[in-house]
Amino acid sequence: FSRPRQSPSSRMPVAPATLGDAATLHVVGDDADDLPLVRATFFGRRPLPLRLDVAPFAVAYVVSFGCYALVPELEAAAVIATPCLVLLHILAFLMTHWSVGVLCAAQLSPCPPHAASLVCTVAASGARALCSVEREAAAPPEAEAAATGAAPVPSLFFVYHKSKYLVEPSTDPTAPSVCRKLRMPCDEPLSFYTTTRGLQTPQAAREARARFGDNDFSIPRPAFSELLQEHALAPFFVFQMLCVLLLCLDDYWYYSVFTLLMLVLFECTVVKSRLRNVDELRELATPASSVLVFRSDRWVTLSSVALLPGDLLALTRTPSSRMYGGQIDTLVPADVVLVHGTVAINESSLTGESDPQLKVAVGALGDDPATPLSLLSHRASVVLGGTKL
Repeated sequence: FSRPRQSPSSRMPVAPATLGDAATLHVVGDDADDLPLVRATFFGRRPLPLRLDVAPFAVAYVVSFGCYALVPELEAAAVIATPCLVLLHILAFLMTHWSVGVLCAAQLSPCPPHAASLVCTVAASGARALCSVEREAAAPPEAEAAATGAAPVPSLFFVYHKSKYLVEPSTDPTAPSVCRKLRMPCDEPLSFYTTTRGLQTPQAAREARARFGDNDFSIPRPAFSELLQEHALAPFFVFQMLCVLLLCLDDYWYYSVFTLLMLVLFECTVVKSRLRNVDELRELATPASSVLVFRSDRWVTLSSVALLPGDLLALTRTPSSRMYGGQIDTLVPADVVLVHGTVAINESSLTGESDPQLKVAVGALGDDPATPLSLLSHRASVVLGGTKL
């Protein structure tokens, strides 16, 4: 593990940082994902009377019913226009579920990042997604910022495809803020790893936990009603429902009702199958284990979920047990850099090779201590999480 070091420039007085008023920010950084983000637009929710899927139709309904009740010569036109208006309203409602762009245009309004509650991300492929804007728990309070003379800047972030993106304020009033993907601090000099003593204070551990979160990749289990609603609003299912309603106008309406029940039953079985697949995937997750960690100048036993970047831990094998028939496989709880000793690793779960790989301490590679760590050139000292000792 590694932790960010404070450069001399970061201790020098700088101009107050600000998030600015731009609603659309570019995503910068070396993102090697399959679908890297290119920009993010921040939105706030519109009041219900100002939403484009509510206000125009409310006015149209009032006009239609007014023509039907107060203008006798327009009664026939109102009778025809009202069902068409209802169908258009239903279509507008469905479009907000089918398209993120329509949802943003109808129910949201662009706003600065500090006032936003949602963000629309755009990937390089053009795909859009809507994420929630959150604030880091470790952000300094306004009173503390006022005492130090710095302007309080909210530490905002959002999570896209299990990756955390930070909204970085700009010190230049003319330059817009940017979004940057949170990276693990794994580019420190080799001398840092050979001399590290882990997280020395509880404050450092709290800040690291607020920034990086727990060492856990959770797979949430959606509710049955949530998945059923998603299937019910799918375009093809809506088309099937419309066909069933048209067939109900025929004399053999009971056949249409039977078809409707079969369609709903089929969607329920598909939802149950998806939930079963999610449960099987959750069972494949690596269970939490006890890890010996060096914190605050002493060794403590913690759960692997509580590991943080910057921790110094001991890789030890689980003692053999007669109950389980001998030696128990020990899984590496996280990606780590070996700073002392040697270890044999079984990487078959990642590479498919059953031959154990010998890992040595990073200081034994013979490189210059000032050389930054590279996960590729120094892979002989990098032990990947999920492999077996």
